[in-house]
Amino acid sequence: MRKALPILCLLSLSLTLSHTQDTLAFQAIMSGYQQSVPVPTTGNGQVEATLIGDTLTVSGTFSGLTSAFNPNVAGGAHIHLGLPGNNGGIIFPLKTTLNTDEKSGAFPADSNQFIVDSAQRAQLTGQLLYVNIHTVRYAGGEIRGQLLAAADNYFIARLFGSNVPVPVASTGGGVLLFSLQGDQLSAVGSVANLMGGIDTTIAGGAHIHNGLAGQSGSIAFPLTFDFSDSTGRGASLRPGQRFSLDASQQQRLFDQGYYVNIHTTQVPSGEIRGQLLPLGSTLFRAYLTGASQPTQVLTRGGGMLSLVYQDSTLTVTGSFSDLTSALQTSLNGGLHIHGGMAGANGGIVFPLSAETDSATSTSGTLNAGANTFKLDSAQIATLFSRGFYINVHSANFPGGELRGQILPQSNAFFQGVLNGMQQTTPVYSPGTGQLALEIRGTTATLSGSFNNLSSTVMTSLFGGAHLHIAALGANGPIATPIVPTLNSDSTGGIFAADPNTVSIRQGLIDTLMMRWVYANIHTANHAGGELRAQMVPESRAYFLAFPSGGSATIPVTTAGRGRMMGEYTGNKLILHGSFNQLSGKVNTAIAGGAHLHAALAGSNGPIVYPLSMAFAADSTGGLFPAAQNVFTISGSAFDTLVKRMIYLNIHTTYAGSGEIRGQLLPIAQAYLETNLSAKNASQLNPSNASGKVILELNGSNGTVSGSFNNLTSPLAVNIAGGAHIHDAPLAQNGPIAIPLRATLAADALSGVFPSDSNKTTSIAADVLENVLAGNSYVNIHSLEFPSGEIRGQLLPILNQAPATVPGFLVPMINDTVMVAKDSVFYQTWQDTLAVAWEQSIDPDANAISYTYQSSLIPNFDLPLLTFSTGTHPTFAIPAILLDTFLNILGVTPGTTIPYFHKVEANDGSLSSSSLTGTVFLTREVTSSILQWPETVQSLQAYPSPAVNQLTITMVANESGPVDFYTYGLDGQLLLHKTFPGNAGAQSFELPVQDLNPGIYITWVCINHKTAASIKWIKG
Repeated sequence: MRKALPILCLLSLSLTLSHTQDTLAFQAIMSGYQQSVPVPTTGNGQVEATLIGDTLTVSGTFSGLTSAFNPNVAGGAHIHLGLPGNNGGIIFPLKTTLNTDEKSGAFPADSNQFIVDSAQRAQLTGQLLYVNIHTVRYAGGEIRGQLLAAADNYFIARLFGSNVPVPVASTGGGVLLFSLQGDQLSAVGSVANLMGGIDTTIAGGAHIHNGLAGQSGSIAFPLTFDFSDSTGRGASLRPGQRFSLDASQQQRLFDQGYYVNIHTTQVPSGEIRGQLLPLGSTLFRAYLTGASQPTQVLTRGGGMLSLVYQDSTLTVTGSFSDLTSALQTSLNGGLHIHGGMAGANGGIVFPLSAETDSATSTSGTLNAGANTFKLDSAQIATLFSRGFYINVHSANFPGGELRGQILPQSNAFFQGVLNGMQQTTPVYSPGTGQLALEIRGTTATLSGSFNNLSSTVMTSLFGGAHLHIAALGANGPIATPIVPTLNSDSTGGIFAADPNTVSIRQGLIDTLMMRWVYANIHTANHAGGELRAQMVPESRAYFLAFPSGGSATIPVTTAGRGRMMGEYTGNKLILHGSFNQLSGKVNTAIAGGAHLHAALAGSNGPIVYPLSMAFAADSTGGLFPAAQNVFTISGSAFDTLVKRMIYLNIHTTYAGSGEIRGQLLPIAQAYLETNLSAKNASQLNPSNASGKVILELNGSNGTVSGSFNNLTSPLAVNIAGGAHIHDAPLAQNGPIAIPLRATLAADALSGVFPSDSNKTTSIAADVLENVLAGNSYVNIHSLEFPSGEIRGQLLPILNQAPATVPGFLVPMINDTVMVAKDSVFYQTWQDTLAVAWEQSIDPDANAISYTYQSSLIPNFDLPLLTFSTGTHPTFAIPAILLDTFLNILGVTPGTTIPYFHKVEANDGSLSSSSLTGTVFLTREVTSSILQWPETVQSLQAYPSPAVNQLTITMVANESGPVDFYTYGLDGQLLLHKTFPGNAGAQSFELPVQDLNPGIYITWVCINHKTAASIKWIKG
């Protein structure tokens, strides 16, 4: 606090001059935070003014300016006319004596005497005059002090929407100054540019309340304002208001336990707010959220701390609440000031002391007496360069549950979480970072850090980092470059506050309020941008959705895609983003056409929030404006978000059930997704089961969520739980890498993967490498299909299906293929019908596998042969096998029939539409199943049914390698085993435990010559 200087000598002098002349004493305690647009500066000063008769004598000193005193601004120092918070013209220029550093000086009394007229006297006694010192850097004024009547103590309430416990993105602001003389508290000041008029129906609309920063408390004293116009959006405190404070109230004032709240028609709970803090100080604040941790922590908890810097001393007060678990007091008290820019971690600088609630220790307050620290010069520099943060550690999150960067109090703050996922085409980058953007008037200051880029910053591209203008999901032009200070390897760095403080247009501020500004860091590997962050108002948690056709429960082939961000403020969910390239118009007849629904990925659920859109001209694209998509959200609804159980769905005339869909997921470093289908299984099967799994990655930590439905038989929980992430490329099988935990329906045919029970920490480096390379898959094992009933390759989110196979190469459409009757043909298994096709192209450069299917009817309702060819665009059908199936289907020798076949391209998650073609087959053989050719005398298989092992016995007429080819009745080769063979009687063991129950045909070849076949049953 600052106290008035003794004025007894001045009074004594005045009495000797005249017993009849009035003597009035005034004092201006100068700081940057009395400027109408606050200036975070170490500058300070104190001016005394004495009015004796009509003569005003001014004296004082100032020091600590951040740049040189500017005499070119009409001398550099003046007394101006204006209420606190308002600017006005010069009334008296002040004569200044500068020190050699030109950043400090004095106002000699003998050089600063002025004759005042009656109007000026009224202005002075009405506390309408202020002292302003102009500097080179701050030509409008670096420090300022209102000339207030002499009093014991002075306080300031700097009113911003950002000081509200749930920050309000308000254009409004205000400055109220308070004088305490004895037990009398008086005030002067103004507010302006409110979004709504002061709501006088709320007990007058303006009050001093009880409460520390972050708390909401009862009204202590009402304040009365006179409106500047009929809107009530600007007003000044009515003169003459005084309040009597008892001893406890005075102590509360000194303990920073009062705040001013302005209630408006736009924000009835309070649009702007400010603690009553010592005048002459520089004001900082830290908004405590889980979203400010370098890796977001999902918590309802939050808090607000007020930090007052004055005379090398920092005092911290405020509160926090709703931690997920008790404050970790064993960790040096549990909360501290650390050194580090936004997005970076650092060591403890000052431990803080909190008084916690006795029951759970999940809430607490910080009081001034226990949290006051002396700063050295280096620490002062760090404070003003935004290099400190506050971390609140809890039992659940010992690394920190809540965090807040210590930043100068400002009109508004915006936060940006840097990652590759916010690029219009998501980029996996090991890089991370965070940005903090302060708006004070039309001055913007950006600070923060980034690290671990995949390559160097592309400084040749206008410096390599910029703020751009575009909604989430779209690209836009550069609004202003931002200046990184790079590490030695140029793959990380900081954004220091000083070089990133600029004046911006009001239009850009309005664009920021709309969430249409993003930061982009361009690198050598990713010239279009490796890390991106949409600059959004501070919130407690952020969520992202990536709507696409591939994310629908039944995937939709469409070029449509979009992006949505959800901001959880503590009591509101604010949604914004964009979508484009839909195949149909948004179908507004379906309850407006776009909604948030409640269900996990892979399942459908009811509408919970209808969404508002601004459409492009053809209604196949548009925006989700933030101002029109604000929803009140309960704590339980937030928990539903945390469980990954909310998704965006856009319904169109092309796909009424939803053309594009995206799960709202906590902001993360990377997202991978897969569709679970029998088409992707290693053993093709007729199952109609489906599902979807999403994997979120933050460094080496992963979280899985999703669901599956309608298995043909219960989940095989005996197989290591029944669901896993395996290591293997497309079309290959591999070992379990990460087990998954499913919560099953009563029949065990469906289930969900809850995110809270599917978190994996410290994923092994080789597993992580496979996941990011697309070489991992999710497999769901059932009792009927123990090798896997449905499966899906994990691929980057916003994945698109491969293109349709362009055409068949062999045989050409309408070709006639003859099945010859040369007996040698039947003796050689390698005689085949060759099929080849042009390769598909995957838009995401994923690997592609192919499924070949044939039928004798054009709609393929009765498939003849179904084969997975792996990644090869060719397939050789053993002619004897084809002829066997034709024989089974009753195609007689000498008949020519149409043979329909198709190829589907698959990336392991999504399939293309099929290429279909027709050829003609002529069967000219009498029988394809020969009765014991010369190579084999007898052939038997047992047991029947076989369970784990099939024994085949035979008597061979020659020695040589023996091949066993086992096929399903759909023609798919399921098992191939080779053994050394001898002439005579012998037996062979085939492992069949991974085959599903059913009927199979096993062909025996000796020396690569077809010998015989046998049917058998798997139990």
